[in-house]
Amino acid sequence: MLTRKCTQALAFVNEILNHPEKINPYELCEMFGIEVISDKPIHQDGYLVCCDGMKLIFISARITNPHRRKFIIAHELGHFLMHRDGLFCCSNITDYGSTIVNSSVQENEANSFASELLLPIVELKGMLPCEPVNFSIITGIADRFDVSVTHAAMQAVRSSNA
Repeated sequence: MLTRKCTQALAFVNEILNHPEKINPYELCEMFGIEVISDKPIHQDGYLVCCDGMKLIFISARITNPHRRKFIIAHELGHFLMHRDGLFCCSNITDYGSTIVNSSVQENEANSFASELLLPIVELKGMLPCEPVNFSIITGIADRFDVSVTHAAMQAVRSSNA
């Protein structure tokens, strides 16, 4: 379940982008004037730094999977839109939404924001058949939204429970 803060941030993004079918977090960073730096060997998955007018998202150079990088940027954008009070250092960025993996409310909100931003459950529900979902359907969803198969599968399960 999305928090009110998360729902408001997603609505804001959809409003300024005029409700696109797919959202590119790199383009959102450009719109917000956030520079993405991904060639540094940092020890966390990602950082958001907002200080003295400077807005930066750092992604660890060791993360090379493009879907993972995109999710991290979307996660840090979630922090930017919902928790813009300084520096966020994130080591457990995951779309699982598990409070066991992500102990902080802000981390859970940023993960939920990223997951929903990249693959909205409302759009996903319209793509799911009435019969059991199979691997072919999941890979088709992943391709259409340019997300990982894991993310598509997790959202499909979430969607079936929503």
